[in-house]
Amino acid sequence: LQLFLLRPDSRLLVVAPSNSAADLVAQQLLASGRLQLGDLARLNSFQRRPDSVPISLQPLSFRNDEQEDVVRSSRHRVVVSTASTSGVLGSLGLRPGHFSHLLVDEAGHLTEPELLVPMVLVGRQAQLVLAGDWLQLGPTLVSRPAEIYGLGVSFLERLATSPLYLGHDQRLVTRLVTNYRSHPDILASSPFSLSSSS
Repeated sequence: LQLFLLRPDSRLLVVAPSNSAADLVAQQLLASGRLQLGDLARLNSFQRRPDSVPISLQPLSFRNDEQEDVVRSSRHRVVVSTASTSGVLGSLGLRPGHFSHLLVDEAGHLTEPELLVPMVLVGRQAQLVLAGDWLQLGPTLVSRPAEIYGLGVSFLERLATSPLYLGHDQRLVTRLVTNYRSHPDILASSPFSLSSSS
């Protein structure tokens, strides 16, 4: 919401692992009262039953099996989708930089290939925001070979535990350490054990 309000040139692609999570993000944006119906698109898979879309989101919902719907959704400043459904936007041949930001909710729950789907849509100049906690909710795998070959480790976890990020250089990464779940007992169990707040 801050990016939308403070950066009039921004175009945001917001993805989540599930329809319920993507719906919640879209509903919260609408509930803010700061976006108009023409600002926000909720892109859904053709497999999703229309009656499962919350009533408040139905006027701004588009299906990914209708090319015209996909084109219309891409014209909105904020597009909310599941990570896998967002891939259909690639069929439009959008110019690099069409989306200025990719915001990923529950990034610790997405497998790396799932996250790569929307990442290829945003271009090299876009900003990537990964929100989530891989210690709380990791990727769900049903394939033993996928687990053996490391797909049980999310992109968020791989980045956050890499040597580049372990030093917590604030020029590279910003971590939220004080929030409504920041009870001292929860923070004490964190592998980062940060005592200061950002």
